[in-house]
Amino acid sequence: MLRQAEANARARSVRCRLTEHFDGRFDCVMSTGNTLAHVDSADVCRTLCQMDALVRPGSYIYLDSRNWDLEFKRRQRFHNFQLPYVKPDGEKVYYVQVWDFHADGTVTINILNAYEREGRIVRQDVWEEHLHPFPLALVQEQLTALVYRDVRLMNLPAFIEWPLDGSNWYCLLAHKA
Repeated sequence: MLRQAEANARARSVRCRLTEHFDGRFDCVMSTGNTLAHVDSADVCRTLCQMDALVRPGSYIYLDSRNWDLEFKRRQRFHNFQLPYVKPDGEKVYYVQVWDFHADGTVTINILNAYEREGRIVRQDVWEEHLHPFPLALVQEQLTALVYRDVRLMNLPAFIEWPLDGSNWYCLLAHKA
């Protein structure tokens, strides 16, 4: 994941410093914002093992992700976010996604941001994210194998436990035995 994050940053001319080496254990190790989908399924398991190595006994792993099981059931191609984000200077930002579902199980999300000022589009940003969706069961099985118990699955952003079949995002909190 760190190599992919560095490659993504370089592609966008963003400087970042990431390291694979941590010299401690933590009360909670987190993977947020759907980051696990940036690596393939084998790397999801490897990443969870690396996260586990940083968790103190009795502590937690937290992750949140798009509900890929639901996304593949729906296969919705166009995602138009109706309400613009209004920046403090009054500029409005509109956000649209077009999804390409590939035969190998990956997804390319084509993203368009349009910036409006005084009723005119003044700038557009277009880019794509190539993702490796993974089933929730893969994460749950790996955490069970790593001896995590009390795995709480909740919908985002409400942090309410309910069936995920209608929720686009979830978070998972797992307690290390």
